[in-house]
Amino acid sequence: MQNHRWTYEDYVKANPDKKFSRFDYLHAISTQLDFQHELYLTFAELFHPKFLVIDNEIFVEELFSQEEYDKYREQGRTTASIQPWMNLIEITALFNFIEPDAARKIADLICESWNCKIKTEFGFDAASAQIKIEDDFDEIYVTIGKFKNDLTYE
Repeated sequence: MQNHRWTYEDYVKANPDKKFSRFDYLHAISTQLDFQHELYLTFAELFHPKFLVIDNEIFVEELFSQEEYDKYREQGRTTASIQPWMNLIEITALFNFIEPDAARKIADLICESWNCKIKTEFGFDAASAQIKIEDDFDEIYVTIGKFKNDLTYE
């Protein structure tokens, strides 16, 4: 199986006598491509990030910039209005050329994982991860916090 473009379904069809799981698929792909171990750790952190609490609001550590946060605060913005912008990650841009339906599935999984981690670490009253969709551009985002309206801040 030397085809780097095979889908999971292609691998299942090529292995009809075996239960071929998504983990088997990951193994098959990873043996063909020369990924660095940091890539796997980065994927893991995307679904299970480290969180920071700044002024009683939750931020994804990997996305947080103290300099940017301070700039927003100097402009008079509240931490709650800064939170969704600094936690915003575009799934459709992160995974180049991904179809919107696949991006939505990934965004759903990220939100589910982030919300479980948030509830475990901070309790049920904490902010939650949510999906934002820009239909005009086929863009799908994940963030933590609440926008006042569609992608506008409080």
